[in-house]
Amino acid sequence: ASLLSKQWQKDKVLIRDKNISFYLCKESFDDPKILHAQSKKITRYGLIALVAVGDHIIPHEKTFQKYVEDRAQVTLHTDLQLECVFSMFENKSVSLKALWVESDKQRIQFKKDSYELLMNEIHDSQIIHHICEKLQENKIYIIDGHHRFAALNYYHEKKKSKDKYVMMYLTNLCDEGLCVLSTHRAVVWKNNIDASQLLSNSGLRFETYPWETGLRKIQSSSCLIGLSSKSNPAMIKVFDASDCALQSPKHLRLIDKLLQDNPSQVDYVRGLFDYERSLVQEIQNQKYDSVFWVSPVSWNEFFDVTDHRTVMPQKSTYFYPKILSGTVIYPLWQE
Repeated sequence: ASLLSKQWQKDKVLIRDKNISFYLCKESFDDPKILHAQSKKITRYGLIALVAVGDHIIPHEKTFQKYVEDRAQVTLHTDLQLECVFSMFENKSVSLKALWVESDKQRIQFKKDSYELLMNEIHDSQIIHHICEKLQENKIYIIDGHHRFAALNYYHEKKKSKDKYVMMYLTNLCDEGLCVLSTHRAVVWKNNIDASQLLSNSGLRFETYPWETGLRKIQSSSCLIGLSSKSNPAMIKVFDASDCALQSPKHLRLIDKLLQDNPSQVDYVRGLFDYERSLVQEIQNQKYDSVFWVSPVSWNEFFDVTDHRTVMPQKSTYFYPKILSGTVIYPLWQE
């Protein structure tokens, strides 16, 4: 596969940029939190660049070795980084939005349904130096792509790379445009489990709502757990986990503990309305015994975890939309 990718460069299937470049992205998409999303657009600005590997790169979610090994094999066989690691920094002195306004070399346009990506190249060495200087002391938070990042570390160690870099899509929290959604847990219990009793035994009280009302309450709050069961799928019991004696995010750690202590099969469902509505139908069709609907992780919870250099359970966050693959490819054999 590595030889094929080199042949593709020779045949101009893949075209190598001759200049040292950053790639500036502007994405626009419908706000997924609004049911009829035509009424509001979100714009997110990003920068694709190489980042040196080090302690300044901070993960926030648990990884699993089998998925790391899977991605490592792809990287080892291609000698390419095919996808960016989606990451975030926080720096008021670096405005990617302002950089976009100043740039005028649009190279790529991609549009599908309500999503649009525009991309510009930045070749100006002064601008590149300015960005590097501003961000060199910044913490970089991985928000999606933990397994790819771990696989790249494995690749660098296997190849005995002297300089270790990872291609990242970087967005600035200060520019806004970051959209964090929930990932819900749909469960089939292997034993006769009363999920409501499990939550009540943990000291949580609940109020009951029609599923759509309850779901909107959960999504507009923090640290809430909603529970639907196949016995009454049209209703959601909403529990507040904010007083639990657990580390952030408390509601997700509590569910993670309950699922570990009680044998179960778990599917993870993204917090988009069409997915959620389909999930209610699947409860009605008896596919699942229980569904835990969860509040999205707040920024306070996110930084509480990362500041302590700990990690959340898997599938704790869903940053929407995910980064497109293949807009930029990094050939690792240059090292």
